[in-house]
Amino acid sequence: MSALAELIESELSLLVRRWTGQVQDQLSFEAHAGPDVHGQVQGVLRELVFCLRRGAVPEPGLRASEHSFQRHRMGCRLEALVRAYDLLRGVIMDLMEERLLPVTLSEVRVLSDFFSTAIREGVSEHHPRSEALVARLAENEGQEGAPARPLGTMTDITGLKQAADERERLLGEVEAARNRLLSVFENAPAFLALLKGPEHVMEVVNTPYQRLVGTGRKLVGLSVAEALPEVVPQGFVALLDGVYRTGTPYIGNETFARFDRQGRGELEEVCVNFVYQPLRDARGQVDGIFVFGFDITEQVQSRQRAETLARKVQASETQLRQVTDAIPVLVSLVTAEERYGFANKAYEDWFGHPRETLIGRPVREVIGEAAYAVLGPYVQRGLAGESFSFEQHGVPYRFGGTRDVKVTFNPYRDMNGQPDGYVALLQDITVQRRMEAALKRQAEFEQHLIGIVSHDLRSPLGAIHLGATAMARREDLDERSRKSVMRIQNAAERAIRMVKDLLDFTQARLGGGIRIERRPTNLHELARGVVDEVEAAYPARELRVRRSGDGRGSWDPDRLSQVVQNLVTNALKYSPDDTPIQVETFGVDGEVTLSVHNQGAPIPPELLASLFQPLTRGTAEIDTAGRSVGLGLYIVQSIVEAHGGRVEVQSTAEVGTTFTVRLSR
Repeated sequence: MSALAELIESELSLLVRRWTGQVQDQLSFEAHAGPDVHGQVQGVLRELVFCLRRGAVPEPGLRASEHSFQRHRMGCRLEALVRAYDLLRGVIMDLMEERLLPVTLSEVRVLSDFFSTAIREGVSEHHPRSEALVARLAENEGQEGAPARPLGTMTDITGLKQAADERERLLGEVEAARNRLLSVFENAPAFLALLKGPEHVMEVVNTPYQRLVGTGRKLVGLSVAEALPEVVPQGFVALLDGVYRTGTPYIGNETFARFDRQGRGELEEVCVNFVYQPLRDARGQVDGIFVFGFDITEQVQSRQRAETLARKVQASETQLRQVTDAIPVLVSLVTAEERYGFANKAYEDWFGHPRETLIGRPVREVIGEAAYAVLGPYVQRGLAGESFSFEQHGVPYRFGGTRDVKVTFNPYRDMNGQPDGYVALLQDITVQRRMEAALKRQAEFEQHLIGIVSHDLRSPLGAIHLGATAMARREDLDERSRKSVMRIQNAAERAIRMVKDLLDFTQARLGGGIRIERRPTNLHELARGVVDEVEAAYPARELRVRRSGDGRGSWDPDRLSQVVQNLVTNALKYSPDDTPIQVETFGVDGEVTLSVHNQGAPIPPELLASLFQPLTRGTAEIDTAGRSVGLGLYIVQSIVEAHGGRVEVQSTAEVGTTFTVRLSR
């Protein structure tokens, strides 16, 4: 099958019209435009189609010679005849270029040989006919009274010489055209190769083909199996054998092949689209194969990377959806046009509509006009690229009532970093806020009740303590009565201290913090005095006091005495009787530090985080002997924080427990 023959046959009329137009423009005689000439040119083109399909120009000649004779008989000069053939060849070449027709070397050879033969036959017929014409003219002169016999025969070879020159010129043009086609063959973006014979010997290969299989490999003159042995087990030689045997083209799409490009036995994989096109000789027998194709490795790899990326993106989107669907928060992406681009399942549950129906809808339409009137200004801030959070109470709900919401806006930016919408996280905190308000009211009531009760207990407890103290001073008491009075006195003192702690707790919780009155104080002396008082109450225990640096500052001495007493008595309570308590104060630069250390069992790690909370003790054991209700450390922290300081605790089995208070001067 010749693609060039198919083109000429299908565009026969177009070629004749183009040829006629060029002949009329470039040659002077009128006969070229006649209908007889059109038919003769069509005959020449059909002869060319016949030769292309056979793959060769038949001998002894062409029917095109009839056209040559006709032009000569009509008085056409030989130069014009040769030029006419040249123009016909030119319109064929122009049409090939217009249609980007891929032609084979065999077709180029037939095209060149066809016009060379036509011109040669035209020239060869010109000479004998010119000679006969001269002889007849000489005879006619003799009949009119000229000499009885011709004096001789004269042959004008001027035209013959010109025709020969024209033939050489045309042959040169044909050769130049062939070279141009070879250049196109060489510089084509596709890889091309011409294989001859049943062994598929490489006759011609272009640079892309050489680059495909390896630039340093010898190819021309070798069979495919010899030049590219690695493709034999891959089945490509078997495919060539099948095409050569059956004459049926083979088309391979996205076929992978492996070549030893570097000659080191390391096969590199490529992907190609290719055609094995059988070539036929003059008898119509397959005598070779034309290889045509494109290396699409980069395109396939790019597509595979894109497909892999698409799968990853899809997996990432699935993961994102699963994560956002598991969050009990309304997550949405709003575009710069104020339309939903994404919504999680919480949105679906909150609005009662499938989330797919939310995508693309305006925010105002989805949340309703009343809610948009409240939230609209925040929406505009989000679209402007601002990142912020807020709580809004009493937002009108689309399906009735109001909601309390907590919202976070984060800008969504495009590739250039410009705001292109926002991501919003909306949490319905209605139930939470109502529960918090109820708990707060309950706590305030309880704390207020504690304050009232504690305040009302101070007076009777004070009277009991005062009466017990007065009775203890009487000298007429017997020993039994004295012990009873002492027990009453001690119990009253413990009750008074408990009431004092409760009042401090109430003030810290409801009164905005414990009030302090600052004045110049020396923490060294203050700690020494408190330790002396505690030591008198615990004569059997050893209390050690150390001091260093400047202990002066501006604090509330009564409240700091309360801190020292609470920490020291706490250390005595939770340490073995035979271990000392270490109290240390030291001043460095603008800070003064108090530390109280005791040995014994450490505070459990799970209690450390909540140790300073109300009603919390550093042990799970119930204090049945002392006065503790778990407010001492809470009050310590409240007093220290009221001074702008902080309190810390460290507790291990190896070192023991140390409470450290740090105060700015």
